[in-house]
Amino acid sequence: MSHQVTTQCYDATKYSKDFIEADILEAVRAQMWEEGGGGLPYPIHWYTEICKDYDDAERFIKDHDHEYAQIAVRFHNTEEAPRTKRIKYLEKKQSALNQVYQELDGKPYYRPDTVKAKFITCKACGSKLSVAHLKRNTCPLCGHDLRPESVQKRIVQLKEAYAALNEKIRAERLRESKNAPLYWYVKTEIHV
Repeated sequence: MSHQVTTQCYDATKYSKDFIEADILEAVRAQMWEEGGGGLPYPIHWYTEICKDYDDAERFIKDHDHEYAQIAVRFHNTEEAPRTKRIKYLEKKQSALNQVYQELDGKPYYRPDTVKAKFITCKACGSKLSVAHLKRNTCPLCGHDLRPESVQKRIVQLKEAYAALNEKIRAERLRESKNAPLYWYVKTEIHV
């Protein structure tokens, strides 16, 4: 026997509470048929609050959760809101940043085609490493990052810029949330 927590999202404009509850009960019964059980231990509590977005709904569920609670709350699905010119611009900028990051972080910095030397020295453990055999950016002996400080700083800057753009996109989507469709975030908990 195990403990299972499930979260699901349903479009509130398409599906009624009765349909959602029936769909969840069918899934629960399908999982519990071997043990002869069936159904949720408690009915779903349908909150009337409307959360700003998915993350807000997730926080709401965590704040109102208790053992074997069946909880549902509505939220604006900002992922499906009409994308404004500003959001499209920020997403394009974020995509370009991600591409630069992948190029910097994705492949080994020291390769035979980029370095004249056949060996490099790990600054942490002093090992001499063959450039031809390096497959990653860390020392195979001590795990120290072999890339120059400037490249490591650039990677950190790119991560921070990406996170900042992510927050700007989220803020823009929240601003447009009134145009986003309403969804139900449903959390169920059963003993299987």
